Amino acid sequence: MAEKKILRPATTICQTQAVIDLGGDYGAAVVLEGIARGCMRHASEGTHEHDGRYWMYQTCKGMAEYYGTMSEDAVHRKVQKLLKEGMIVRGNFNKIGFDRTSWYALTDRGWSYYTTPEPLPKPTKEDRQREKDEARKRKQKENAALADSVQEDVQSIIDAWNAAGLPRILKATRARVDFLRQALETYGREGLEQAIEHWSTDDFYRGAEWFSLSWVMSRETDPVSKSGVPAIAAAIEAADKDSKRNTDTPTRPTDKDPDKVTEVTAQRIRETLERLHILDDGEFFPDRWEAQQDHPDIAPYKTYITRTYCTTTDKQ
Repeated sequence: MAEKKILRPATTICQTQAVIDLGGDYGAAVVLEGIARGCMRHASEGTHEHDGRYWMYQTCKGMAEYYGTMSEDAVHRKVQKLLKEGMIVRGNFNKIGFDRTSWYALTDRGWSYYTTPEPLPKPTKEDRQREKDEARKRKQKENAALADSVQEDVQSIIDAWNAAGLPRILKATRARVDFLRQALETYGREGLEQAIEHWSTDDFYRGAEWFSLSWVMSRETDPVSKSGVPAIAAAIEAADKDSKRNTDTPTRPTDKDPDKVTEVTAQRIRETLERLHILDDGEFFPDRWEAQQDHPDIAPYKTYITRTYCTTTDKQ
């Protein structure tokens, strides 16, 4: 069996001495260089080792396509010349019987243009065990880092929840952590923060005795919409709508015809006026209305509000 070798990369595209020894046949030297580089790659990866050599495999057609300057027949002639000169050997280590792709390895003479042969150390039992232990430690470290990262994200959501003034999460139980971790995977950190902001600013949830993280965990759907949409998804959707309503350029579609304001819209306008303290215990305050009438939530309904509330106040 030939001596195993550690292989070092060639330092030039084509060794000058190889060209000289091949009688000036630069094409044959190029093919030798390609075979050498293929064997070097497999040697560095520790693959395709047979009979004490590292091999590369390729058809003459494939090599011709790779080089781009020689035909398949020309490559075949160069390979035959290298075989005759004793610079390469040919083998067949294909796993499929009908696969006739040739395998090539450099002989000691072929390697003499690129590297000095050195014994390839055989790993001991202790070496293999050490590699397994190191791989296991690396995996454990990666898993620990991932767990820390997930834990930090969960804690950031708990902090955001508590900072928003919602019923405080006093203890990060296993069930709560698992729930928030799954929610992070489903909605992302930004999505959960949107939901928290919505719950903390929406009058329906804010201050409600029944609302808590446990309620969110126990309710699979939003009881308000009764649409079958998960509670967090419904909150994110509502937050998106609020954001769009606040950022869009206000229009005044009802200014031209206040009679088209629906009962639902009228109720929302009333709730907004109460939230802004323009309407307090049923009493409308014109001075507060004058100061806040350009608020984006009520600006589109100036005509309706003026007719509905200001007129009533004037009559009183």
